[in-house]
Amino acid sequence: MKGLSSGQKERMEELDITLAPSSFSSHLKRGLNSSSQAEEVMHIVAAAVYTLIFLLGTTGNGLVIWITGFKMSRTVNTIWFLNLAIADFIFAALRPFAVVREAMRSHWPFGSTLCKVNGFVKYLNMYASVFILTTISIDRYVLVVHPVWSRNNRSTRKASIIAIVVWIIATFFSVPYIFLRDAVMDSRDQNKTRCDFSFLFEDSDDKRRINLALYVTRFTFGFLVPFLVITTCYVSICFKIKDRNWSNSNRPFIIIVATIVTFFVCWVPYHVFNFLKTTNLPKQFLEVGYRISTSIAYLNSCLNPLMYLFVGYSFRERAGVSLLSALKSVFADDPNQAKLNLSSESVRLTLRKMTGTLTSKE
Repeated sequence: MKGLSSGQKERMEELDITLAPSSFSSHLKRGLNSSSQAEEVMHIVAAAVYTLIFLLGTTGNGLVIWITGFKMSRTVNTIWFLNLAIADFIFAALRPFAVVREAMRSHWPFGSTLCKVNGFVKYLNMYASVFILTTISIDRYVLVVHPVWSRNNRSTRKASIIAIVVWIIATFFSVPYIFLRDAVMDSRDQNKTRCDFSFLFEDSDDKRRINLALYVTRFTFGFLVPFLVITTCYVSICFKIKDRNWSNSNRPFIIIVATIVTFFVCWVPYHVFNFLKTTNLPKQFLEVGYRISTSIAYLNSCLNPLMYLFVGYSFRERAGVSLLSALKSVFADDPNQAKLNLSSESVRLTLRKMTGTLTSKE
């Protein structure tokens, strides 16, 4: 400020002090508006994703339940796929509550009981799915690596008992969320109710420790241990079959591997952001990342039926059989028997067409 008198300098400093808060306020408002717009977009996208999960998840898994539960004879494989579909169907059926919550900008209007049920079902689906996939991998390992023992001990009765035990274990890991989640008042807006964790104490360090314990439990038993068991099983299987001609019976094997890979790809980001939430990373980054990773994880509940349909439809095109029969071959316990059944149906369809052609000519 050279060339200015002391009085002019004082007036300039006063002007700077007066303008600074105004400038800061305008920047703050722009930041808040930008954050509000991003949150609005996240609510819309989440509502659309949950609607898609509800429509595809209930329809697709309902179809799998109908085929494996009512249109096929009971086998070990159909028991696994049936229980996996039931877990995903229950989760998808409750998504309308999440759609309403997102449409009302995180407000939960359904009360405490449904909040607890919603949280319980979410984690029941995660644990039941991963435990069933782990069971399928162990079953596949025994079937390939120890075929004699498998032939003598593998039965639908034992598979049914194992499935019940899996549901009991999944329930054990999910029950705590019934007590830890509740409909609570939003700290930022007292007119809103959120379905969130509710603790009986106010100590933030204790809350952080409990959250970390929940994250570690979910990651260890809902991801890491199953991942190690599944990887070990399939590495052993690959070593066992590398010198065999597996082309005659590879369809169920491919479906199972694809289902497992899809599960882990969908759930990895969710577990990563669960741990990142305990760090000091920017809050907005964590919120956006967690919501995106959660949506990806939830999509897993409707992807399995789409894979089954894709494989079944592509095989139907090649074999010239009905879609229902092609889907049955996807869930078949004995691929060679499934192939024989499909060949028989293909012959029947060919004969029916020939009969129809001859009748029309007459």
